[in-house]
Amino acid sequence: MRKFILFAALCVVGIVAAPVASASAAELTGKCQIAGEAKFPGGLGKEPRKGVYEFEGTANCEAASGEKKSGPTKVKGEALLSCAVAAGGITVVGETGAPGKGTIISEEYKFELSFFAQAGIVDLLARPEGNAAYTASGAAEFLTTNGPAEIVKCAQNNVTSLKFEAQTAGTI
Repeated sequence: MRKFILFAALCVVGIVAAPVASASAAELTGKCQIAGEAKFPGGLGKEPRKGVYEFEGTANCEAASGEKKSGPTKVKGEALLSCAVAAGGITVVGETGAPGKGTIISEEYKFELSFFAQAGIVDLLARPEGNAAYTASGAAEFLTTNGPAEIVKCAQNNVTSLKFEAQTAGTI
């Protein structure tokens, strides 16, 4: 159950840590709260395996200037995935793939996302698309938004989506 929760949290963090730079290289410095759904087309199970993830949600952000922005956010990528532990865009054990690609605030800002999840808690790192350095961080969780039925599905290798909540801060 802890492992499942950690993985779900990791997915959420991926979406929340997405304040990003726009196509015109504009940057957003501030904080965002994100809520949405993580989808796993290949399914999640007990054993880690390479797969695709898609996170979609709504971001509510506040820039350091106090300006508030809201809009849809999404990120997609490949990662080493399981209910207990997951990693994307970083090397933990074996290759986890490149950082996921995403947009936030109606595609105004584009970013790359890396994450590590364990027991429903996800640590997130984000950077403007194409930048080498990570300039934002955050966390996501799957524990409070999913019920016991999802844990049973995980034990049966049958989880295809999870709800999440995330928070992130920094410059993207």
